[in-house]
Amino acid sequence: MARRNDFLVNPELHLQNLKEKCPVDLVVERAIEKAEMNSDEVLRLIASEIQTGKLDAVIWTRAFAEADGDHDRAKARYIRDRHAEIQAGPPHPSFVTELPGPAASASSPTVTRTRSELEVKREMLAKKLTLLGRRSLYSELDLRPTSDDTTVSQVIAQLREAEAKGRMLSAEEGYAIQTLRNPVGREQYDRKLLEELSRSDDEPEISEELQRGTILGLPRSMVAVIAALAVAVFATLGIYQEKSRKESIREALQVQQQAEAARLEREKQAVAEASERQAEAAARAAELTEQQAISRQRQIDDQARLRTTQIEIQQEQAEERKRQFALSKQQAEARAEQEKIRRTIYETERELCLTARRNNNSGEMMRWCR
Repeated sequence: MARRNDFLVNPELHLQNLKEKCPVDLVVERAIEKAEMNSDEVLRLIASEIQTGKLDAVIWTRAFAEADGDHDRAKARYIRDRHAEIQAGPPHPSFVTELPGPAASASSPTVTRTRSELEVKREMLAKKLTLLGRRSLYSELDLRPTSDDTTVSQVIAQLREAEAKGRMLSAEEGYAIQTLRNPVGREQYDRKLLEELSRSDDEPEISEELQRGTILGLPRSMVAVIAALAVAVFATLGIYQEKSRKESIREALQVQQQAEAARLEREKQAVAEASERQAEAAARAAELTEQQAISRQRQIDDQARLRTTQIEIQQEQAEERKRQFALSKQQAEARAEQEKIRRTIYETERELCLTARRNNNSGEMMRWCR
């Protein structure tokens, strides 16, 4: 960390010393200068990478997969994606290393891996946190800023599993999980924290001149008072920043809890509405089933009444046929009886006529012989 008196005496020399002591900053500065290359220089660089066979591993693998193994199409996609990456801020070429593995064939280029600008910033962040002794969301989860996304996801998954088994997570741990579980949110947090730490690099330290008792011609007692005030001010500032960070975490947690409560309320309302719709659908289905049952029962009753009516009609017709048969029989018997009486009368008159003739009784003959 730079000395405060060096900065006061010669700011330019102080900045030069900082650059000499922090090569990582020089790497980032060179990367930024390289990002300002024009399009022709970028294309020449990409052409050189393709000719030498030293390509970015991530970009080439993605391009090769999207091209379904077609090398020509993969090269075209690599040029497009690599051009966009360099324009966005490429890392220094010193970070390019060849991947270990078997030798590549003549038809496939050698794939290399480039450390991204984000990885460089995370290394810088880890160093600054160590030098300043600052805690961060990473320390809440026992992680380092240089941990990859897979490691972060595994640690978060373990904490979630422990929470499911009954462990109570602190507010800081909950906020750290919510922030670091998303790669985009994690990147934003890293960049913001690195900016805050970079602004705090100008905190004063007691220099060798202060230890000797003078600085800028001031008396030793005045220097001691100024140093004590500076230390107190920056200590207070650190405490204020820590409190502000905790307040921000609390506010974020409150907002998150409110959002979670609103989401749960919406889900509860949606479940209630769905249950109500299901109940209404069940009621309509029951009513429809009941109506269908009533309709079927009515049909059965109508069919039973129809069969009963048909049986009654058939019975009445049978009785009518019986009555007609009996009447016909009675009429036949009456005709037979009349015929029998007529024959009896005829036979009687004939006998009387024969008797009158034998007796030669003309009066009887005129009466009975016709």
